[in-house]
Amino acid sequence: MEFIHISDVHFGMELKHGGKGVIRDALLEVVDVCNQRGSDLLLVSGDLFHSIPDIKQLKEIDYIFSKLLYTKTVIIAGNHDYMARGGVYEDYQFESNTYVIKGDNECVKGEVLGINADIYGVSYSGMYMKEKKDKEYFESKYELDADKVNILLLHGGTKDQLDIDFRAFVDSKFDYVALGHIHKRDMLGDNVAYAGSLVALDHTETGEHGFVVGNVDEMSSYPGKRTKLVFVNGKSRKYEDVTIELNQYMTTLGIKERIISRLCDDNTCYTLRFTGICTHGKVVFDEEVQKDALNLRELLEGEPAFEKIVGVVDATRTFVDINEIYLDNTDNIIGQFISSVHSLEEDEDMKELVMEYGILALME
Repeated sequence: MEFIHISDVHFGMELKHGGKGVIRDALLEVVDVCNQRGSDLLLVSGDLFHSIPDIKQLKEIDYIFSKLLYTKTVIIAGNHDYMARGGVYEDYQFESNTYVIKGDNECVKGEVLGINADIYGVSYSGMYMKEKKDKEYFESKYELDADKVNILLLHGGTKDQLDIDFRAFVDSKFDYVALGHIHKRDMLGDNVAYAGSLVALDHTETGEHGFVVGNVDEMSSYPGKRTKLVFVNGKSRKYEDVTIELNQYMTTLGIKERIISRLCDDNTCYTLRFTGICTHGKVVFDEEVQKDALNLRELLEGEPAFEKIVGVVDATRTFVDINEIYLDNTDNIIGQFISSVHSLEEDEDMKELVMEYGILALME
C-alpha cells in the first residue's frame, strides 16, 4: 500500500514572492504525482488552510482533490485551520474522495476507503492543544486491527501544540505516524516523519520542501517496521542563503559578475550574505540612493538576478592599509600595536584580521 504525506500547505496564504499561485501549483503537482503512481492515500497532517477556511476555499480544495483518479484523501485540522464547532469546515460535505477527521476519537475505516488501512487522527478544535499525551495514550486509545495497516495523523510538537516526543513512536504499533506543524521536514524514523511545509512560505524556510512517499509491506507481520519512506523535493520556489566573499581588489563590475554567477537557479529566491573586505562602502539593497554605499539595486537593476534577491546581510570589514598607517604612527601606541602583532607566532591571515580590528578600535 502506498501513501503520500503532505502538511502545512497554508492554502489561502498570500506569499510575498509568488502570491497564492505557488501553493495551488504545488498541490496540483502532488495530485499529478498521485495519479502517475496510483497512490492509495493522500494524508494531510494539519494546516491545509492558512486560517479557518470559508466555503470558497473549501470548494477550491475540493475541486483540486477531485482531480485524483485513484487516491483517497484523509485530513486533520491543525492549529491554523482548526475545526471550529458549528463552523463551515465541520459541516462541509466533500464531493471528492476526501475524508476529514473532525474530532479526537475518530477513525476513517478501510472499509470506507476501499483499502486495507485504518486512518486515525486528532483535529484541533481551537488554536492550542495543551493536553499532555504520549505514545501509550494513542496506542491504548484506539483498538488497532493487526490485520490492517494502521496510520496516525498528528499535528504538533511544540509548547502548547501537542507537546510530545514523537521519536517514541518509532517503536509503536502504528505503521506510520504522519506529523505536521514543524515546517522543516524531518524523518524521525522509518515510520515517523514531519513532511514539512509543502512550499517555502517565506525566506526563513530554506532547504528542501515537498512531500513524503511511503510504502507499507502488507505481507510483513511487524507493525511499525514494514514501512519505507522517501522524501520527494517539490518543484515549487525555494529560498537559499548564499555567502559572497569580497576583497579589497574587486571592482563593482567584478562584484556584479560574482553575484550573477551564484544566483543560477531560476526557481530560487536568495538572501545574500557579504563577507570579506568591501572598499565601496556598506552593502545595501535600498530603494534610496546612499552616499558611500554599494547599492545592489543600482548595480543589478535590469538583470534577471535582481528579481531573485529577497534580502541582504552586510558582514564585510572596512579595508585598512596597514603599511600606510604604520608609517604615520611609528612613534605612538598604534605603531607599537602593529609591531607587536607582526611578532606574533600566528598565520598571516589571523594576524591581518587582528591588525584590522585592533587598528580600527585604536583609531576611534
